Amino acid sequence: MTRPNVRHKRPRLEKDDAKCLVAAAISRLVADHGLATVAAAAGCAPETIRNAMGLAALIELHRLLNLLHISDGTVLDELLAGLGYRLVPLEDAGQPDAVVLADTAGLAATMASAMADGRIDHRERCAIVREARPLVKTLAAEIARHDRAQVA
Repeated sequence: MTRPNVRHKRPRLEKDDAKCLVAAAISRLVADHGLATVAAAAGCAPETIRNAMGLAALIELHRLLNLLHISDGTVLDELLAGLGYRLVPLEDAGQPDAVVLADTAGLAATMASAMADGRIDHRERCAIVREARPLVKTLAAEIARHDRAQVA
């Protein structure tokens, strides 16, 4: 049984909103991979990346899409989440079940440690999200593979 296409009314994304969302994604990539690597993957000068992170300019679409090659596939999550969507690869090599289990257990341990004092502060939440983001992609790919196989 397929679900009907449901379109929810979402606010339009304005240019300044897109700048902020893209800056967050690029900043995360620069923190993980370094400015030179991100600029090389995008096919632009490091100054272009700095301008995008500093909200001085909105990076061109083809350069933003090029960043998918160095990321875990989540580089557009911030932008697409602003519109109520997420990016899921059509094909995924998949992870062995033991790796998925270990990553899930690691995320649970990170969350438990963060909640030890009864609350999760901003830095702890950032660490949780950083660890959860690729895991969610892996689990979504597993679900998509299952759905394509049409196994009940």
